[in-house]
Amino acid sequence: MSLLHVVGFGLKVGHLLLMLCCWIVSVISMNWFINGGIMDTKSGMFCDSGKMWLKLWEKILGNSCMIHHHYYQYVGSKRVPKTWWKKLLMTWVVGWLIVSLSIFWYMRLQATEKRKETLQSMCDERARMLQDQFNVSMNHIQAMSILISTFHHGKKPSAIDQRTFARYTERTAFERPLTSGVAYAVRVLHSERAQFEEQQGWTIKRMDTLEQNPVHKDDYAPEALEPSPIKEEYAPVIFAQDIISHVVSIDLLSGKEDRENILRARASGKGVLTAPFRLLKSNRLGVILTYAVYKRDLPSNATPPERIQATDGYVFLDRY
Repeated sequence: MSLLHVVGFGLKVGHLLLMLCCWIVSVISMNWFINGGIMDTKSGMFCDSGKMWLKLWEKILGNSCMIHHHYYQYVGSKRVPKTWWKKLLMTWVVGWLIVSLSIFWYMRLQATEKRKETLQSMCDERARMLQDQFNVSMNHIQAMSILISTFHHGKKPSAIDQRTFARYTERTAFERPLTSGVAYAVRVLHSERAQFEEQQGWTIKRMDTLEQNPVHKDDYAPEALEPSPIKEEYAPVIFAQDIISHVVSIDLLSGKEDRENILRARASGKGVLTAPFRLLKSNRLGVILTYAVYKRDLPSNATPPERIQATDGYVFLDRY
């Protein structure tokens, strides 16, 4: 039924347009013929042509009227309920709504995919940058370990002190873009503790009490810390960058996270990273990278006991 109404509406519009065009053409043709007869007596041929056009238009109008008459005879005998119009309107609205939602969903999916690709590209670029920065930092740490091994452990007396180390690390901070501070802890056996403390002028402090009971940075006082308990070996910090100079004299082997890091780093010969934990004094969440310093060059296939025996100390870098 809806198709018949659409066809009927189209025929009506077409019929009205056709009648309007015919009337306009007829008026123009009649005016032309009349003016032509007055102005030129040799217009017989044009008049005949005009008459032929008029007859043609009359046939066209007659046929259109017959089509229109037959359409109304067919449709008029079948009354279409008004509910069909409502259904047609609802169908049209729902159909366009579905099309609009489909287009919106498609464009949304395209935008989401584009954002995913952009985000993935940014992440890949950031990962490459971090990898490059990490490689630069590791190269600098290895160079620093060689420097300490050569000018501290290889010289008697040492050619490096706290002031020299702090100045050097401060001026080369650009080569360690992923770190906030750097420090060096030496390996001290229990049999060497008394002599070591006498040379340094301070007592090896314990770290675990600060981990269990963190204090505010304004209340932090290294001299008030308890001495490290007696054990087989220690790892007190002797050099530190100024920003973390508060860790000097603290035994890192007495801390849970740092102890595990030290044991893994010296046995593997590689840089080892801790899990995030609260750093001393600042109480900020950070990580520590540990790299072992050896007394001599070790072969790549050296066993863990050989590496432990050849260990001189540990370079620490923190990041928060």
